[in-house]
Amino acid sequence: ATLFPGVPFPVYYSMPIFRLPEFLIGVCTFLVLKNLNENIFTDWHQLIVLIVLITYLVIFGPVISNYIGHNWIIVPFIAFMIYTLSNGKGVFAKILAHPISVWLGRISYSFYSFQVLVIKLLIDYKENLLKISPLFADAKLIFCFTLCILLLISTAGYYLIEEPARRKLRKMYSN
Repeated sequence: ATLFPGVPFPVYYSMPIFRLPEFLIGVCTFLVLKNLNENIFTDWHQLIVLIVLITYLVIFGPVISNYIGHNWIIVPFIAFMIYTLSNGKGVFAKILAHPISVWLGRISYSFYSFQVLVIKLLIDYKENLLKISPLFADAKLIFCFTLCILLLISTAGYYLIEEPARRKLRKMYSN
């Protein structure tokens, strides 16, 4: 039985009230972590928590078809990682501070914003792409192609739209 029959999953999932459990898990995780000394967690704690999460997803990921069903473990994991990475120390923090990771973080909003457009275009023009080259029938190749296109469009979106808009807004509201 479905909780909301007839309502497409992406539609109801995007509505804020249906994100309340994630919000509450995040708040509870914050309340638990806020009083802890940041030095008590090491890279090993992060690695162990990451291994537990991956193990859980490998075992139960295919069983629970609705991805928000996993949020009870994913949201606290994300909160824990944010908390433990906030001191800027350790292997994971160094990886995230690497210039490539920083660049990927900067273009991530554009990547998120443009992915539906790019995927929709690939679906709509799949037959045309296959006429151009039968290589586009290979799922791995189309994934790499899509990733490259998204990285290019996202980079352009960041430098041509996001950054100029951010500078303009900062200038407007700094007075």
